[in-house]
Amino acid sequence: MATSKTLVNAALLIFLVIAVTAPEARAINCGQVMQRMLPCLGYLRNGRTVSSGCCNGVRSLNSGIRATPERQQACVCFKQAIPAYGINYDFANSLAGKCGINLGITISKSTN
Repeated sequence: MATSKTLVNAALLIFLVIAVTAPEARAINCGQVMQRMLPCLGYLRNGRTVSSGCCNGVRSLNSGIRATPERQQACVCFKQAIPAYGINYDFANSLAGKCGINLGITISKSTN
């Protein structure tokens, strides 16, 4: 369960970062984000190989969370998970690119 929460929070930050200006989107919760990011935990913690399942989850979140408020909520969840679950900022920053997504910003403690 801790692993799932970590992935959810990581996904939230990653996809909040994608927020620029977006049309209204469906609301998403941390549990949904966690579910999609679970396959990425090994990479986010230790830089292990990024699986196709991980990238599928990243792409799903990127396309499903378009509104700025939802991306901001995702960011809040991710920021809380980073220290709790040992997520590496460098790995979090490179994950989207490894999945073919350009976030256009850097993930950091000050990102919101």
